Amino acid sequence: MVWDTAMDTMRGNTIFVMPALILIVLKLFINMMLWCFALFVAPIGIFFLNRRIR
Repeated sequence: MVWDTAMDTMRGNTIFVMPALILIVLKLFINMMLWCFALFVAPIGIFFLNRRIR
């Protein structure tokens, strides 16, 4: 959910006034951080969804 909100901000009606190279590096950094922390965050999210459904 957080990633979708961040991506909506990046692609939505928000206008960023910065060089494209900086934006690309920033997006690469964010994607790398998400991939690195996914192993730790995913089990917590699955546990939360499992408890919420039941």
